[in-house]
Amino acid sequence: MGDLCDPEDVDQLVYLAKQNVNPETKKVEKLPRRCLWWVHEEDGRRLRNLPKEQMATSRHCIGTFLGTDAAVTKVAITECNNDEPWYPTAYILPKELPLLKKKMAGRKPTWWIAKPRDDYGGSGMKAYNGKMKEFKELINSKKAKTCVVQSYIPNPLLISGYKFHFRMYTILSGVLDKFECYLVKHGTALYSTEAFRNDDDTLGDNFDPYIHLTNWSINFTKKNLERLVKKKPFIGRGCETTLAEALRAIKRENPTFDVKDFWRQMEVICARSMYKISQWKRVKSFRRENFERPRFENFGIDLMMDTDFKVWLLEANTQVGLNPGFEPFPDLNCKHPLCIENGCMECNGIKNVRYQKNNDVMRTTIGATIDLMQLDVPASRRDEIIPKTIVPLHPLIDDELKAKFGAMSTRTEKKAQKVVPTETSG
Repeated sequence: MGDLCDPEDVDQLVYLAKQNVNPETKKVEKLPRRCLWWVHEEDGRRLRNLPKEQMATSRHCIGTFLGTDAAVTKVAITECNNDEPWYPTAYILPKELPLLKKKMAGRKPTWWIAKPRDDYGGSGMKAYNGKMKEFKELINSKKAKTCVVQSYIPNPLLISGYKFHFRMYTILSGVLDKFECYLVKHGTALYSTEAFRNDDDTLGDNFDPYIHLTNWSINFTKKNLERLVKKKPFIGRGCETTLAEALRAIKRENPTFDVKDFWRQMEVICARSMYKISQWKRVKSFRRENFERPRFENFGIDLMMDTDFKVWLLEANTQVGLNPGFEPFPDLNCKHPLCIENGCMECNGIKNVRYQKNNDVMRTTIGATIDLMQLDVPASRRDEIIPKTIVPLHPLIDDELKAKFGAMSTRTEKKAQKVVPTETSG
């Protein structure tokens, strides 16, 4: 896989790809003969100067496609999936404000969640009752930036009284007309740290993120330490379990729950949403770069289930954080200079008894990805080496969806060929 690059030297990848002298070290950066470059898209663009290669004989494999970051913004995901029965109806403001107001004019009560255009980890999100004064002020604000206002699921399935969502992992190994994608059978469930209730005193200006949001980056923090380490029903200390543990708990509390139907829904949603990501316009504009050597990318797909056991897509993420978790919970007294809000290896907090099981999910995802992308095996033989821990999603894409999203018009193709993306273009 090669050596680790210096995280403090963001231009090292550029010098490596060009085999130039690094001004910091005064040495020529020597390019590895073979290398698996596991990077995010921003760093992947710094590798555009790698030697030209043929897909079949390439010695370099890159862990990102170009253009996918733009495909997973809240706006892009909404534009692609708003007509799907498993995506909560959403409106892109301000341009779709009249449509939202029409929906709100009905007699039925409505609940909404406002999401910034491209933030992640729950940042900037807030849920409202549609009749709230502060919600009407939000959507009618002349100063508001582009955002997504989406139907808020008022009846989420709970485990022992706590709201949760599923984090599933996919491996994208081909885009556009070469679409290929796999779903990892293992995943995690992430929980709120306060018991759920959808009362008005937890919404709007009084929004309580620890009741309504299940994001790890909000709940697994020093700021939320008291709730995090509290022993909660089923979950115990923490805010995360494995998918397998969650499914067993759901079946135990809901005997009519059908696990096979859960997986059927999961595969369809992940297949269709990943296909649309692979066809996004920015991915098309990087067609040449995305096809000149083997590439893959890991995605985190966040989904929720309601009390009817219907699965809903919430969002998709590119920078999924497959790094292992720490054994201790965050420590308020930790003085290590690299300690962050989510803790560090030097924390002396209460032991997280689930950390090994949760890390096993990360290891499984990484292992399945490496096994799938074996560079010494011809692509024509890939079906012979598919790990048992993943499920192919590309066979689920029908001709109707391909015709709608996959066909590139002559005009679009010519435009894509003319585009010369910069190092920082989105």
